[in-house]
Amino acid sequence: MINKRESYSKVISNSAKQKAPSAPQSSIDYKYISILLVGESGVGKSTFINAFANYLTFSTLNQAQFNQPIVVIQVSFLMTVNDNFDEQLVKFGDTDSNEDHSNSGQSVTQQCKSYVFNFSRGKLLRIIDTSGFGDTRGDTQDEHNMEAILISLILIASASYSSRMRAN
Repeated sequence: MINKRESYSKVISNSAKQKAPSAPQSSIDYKYISILLVGESGVGKSTFINAFANYLTFSTLNQAQFNQPIVVIQVSFLMTVNDNFDEQLVKFGDTDSNEDHSNSGQSVTQQCKSYVFNFSRGKLLRIIDTSGFGDTRGDTQDEHNMEAILISLILIASASYSSRMRAN
């Protein structure tokens, strides 16, 4: 009777001796690099995109400080003022129907949206901003947000697949 352990070890050692086939080399030059930003509501996904746009625009921090900021997505934050610590809402950027700043605790970004930046050596960087999780509207809203994220991923993947098929 053959010991199962010996049998498995023979298969493993025999297959280890065989040279694994190498992956086919692709001649496709992928134009887009895509990044999906996900996180809790209010964590700063949209703010990160604005910061990234400013990083790509200005060569130095000093240059950024003395110019108008690049605001790709309208953002808002509360700032405390005076000795009574009153709160004042500060907004930057143009009004966008996809960004709802009127309800504290709710995700400001209402739907997934892509922002494309010229990056390096002809590459384009696509950053996808998403609605946040932990929205004060509850689990049903979180499920809706996750569904929208999955649909966006499917659309991007299918567009990427289509462009690769055309390239072949």
